[in-house]
Amino acid sequence: MDVKWFKDRVVAVDVLSALFGIASWVAINGLWVQLPLLVQALPEGWSLPSYLSIIIQIANIGPLSYGLLSRMWPHVVTPVRATWVTLTVGVAASVLMPIFWRETAVVFGEERSIALLALTLALSLVDCTSSVLFLPYIGLFKGIYLPSLMLGEGLSAFLPSIVATIQGVGKSTCVNSTDPNWPGLVEELTPPLFSTEIFFVTLAVMMGIATAAFCGLEYLPVCEQERLKEKEKEDQKQSYAVLEGPLHNKTTLVQILLMQFWLCLLSNGLMVGLQSYSAMPYGSQAYHYAAILFNVANPLSCLFALYKACLSLRGIFSLLVGSSLLSAYLLWTAATSPTPPLVEHVAGAVIVVLVWFLYAGVANYAKVSAACVLRQNCWERHEQVQQDNGSMREDSLEGSIMVSTRVRTPAEERLFYFGVATQVGSLVGSVIAFVLVNILKLFVAKYPCQ
Repeated sequence: MDVKWFKDRVVAVDVLSALFGIASWVAINGLWVQLPLLVQALPEGWSLPSYLSIIIQIANIGPLSYGLLSRMWPHVVTPVRATWVTLTVGVAASVLMPIFWRETAVVFGEERSIALLALTLALSLVDCTSSVLFLPYIGLFKGIYLPSLMLGEGLSAFLPSIVATIQGVGKSTCVNSTDPNWPGLVEELTPPLFSTEIFFVTLAVMMGIATAAFCGLEYLPVCEQERLKEKEKEDQKQSYAVLEGPLHNKTTLVQILLMQFWLCLLSNGLMVGLQSYSAMPYGSQAYHYAAILFNVANPLSCLFALYKACLSLRGIFSLLVGSSLLSAYLLWTAATSPTPPLVEHVAGAVIVVLVWFLYAGVANYAKVSAACVLRQNCWERHEQVQQDNGSMREDSLEGSIMVSTRVRTPAEERLFYFGVATQVGSLVGSVIAFVLVNILKLFVAKYPCQ
């Protein structure tokens, strides 16, 4: 690795940024991987995921409210203050979850998991708002630390999956049914290694570590040195207002945001909702490995982007096309469930797991690279005034006058819109998956032991 890579950065800030990024979606990702145990203990049963999905979409009011308030009172509602509020709510809800998640109440004549649903709403507000909050906050630092934050966001899915794997969630065996009404093989879940309460405590610890990392970013002198200077930021904003350049204009910004919208529509919304239809027909192990490697690919792609991000718009578009082609194969396997291609062969399972891993890696690398472009890309303008004789000489002002000014757009503004594109794309993808699966019923599931 290039020695200059280390000289240009402070590794402690990289580590703190990554730990801070874990707070982004660790709570909700933890709930999803714990579902096999939650549906057995709560009155909603297997309808619980639909309730959670609705609550998460309602929580999009969080980033909307932050966007409006930050525009109305920009000097009061700042990224730093909003982050403090968000992390405080996240830690409080995470601490209360292992204590009260089993509490129920009768609502409209039916027993409901009021405590878990209410705390899920609080955690969803935190996670959804983080998409438009954490990126602008890290924009206050040098641009080299942006991939570190997104590495932490990838770990927010990977770490709960690892804990759930150790716990033994989702492991089952096929046994002969003792019910005469359901002859044949049925699925029997293996008892977990430790309880749901302990799992929720680990999530609370992760939120606490992320909050401590944010404190370090705010108050440690070594982190303060890596912030952009106030005078530099003001000079950039003033220069941008006057010298908005033709090379990287609003059209370029819209193109990047549209690519991010499409990437998140697929990776965060549609594909996640269809993963079980794509991988489960190849067996429980194939589905298990596809889900785990999908989460592993995210931090791995962030690590690669940390060293070498793709800063070319053409390159990012190529990554988008590549990830879309991979997703097309996965959609084909989901659409042909329960008999997808090569379902009776080991090669079929290997291919679908590998494609899920490659798809997640390529798509996430494209998203990180797009964020790096928005954070680091400069606006450039060249004006040239030539004399009537048309000659240009470096040693004579009379021959030519060249004005070249290189300025940067406000990073916080661009990354805020990047977060908005992330949330909107994820929302649209989730709605499409919900309609296709639950309303149009276009996909057929294959259950374990079937």
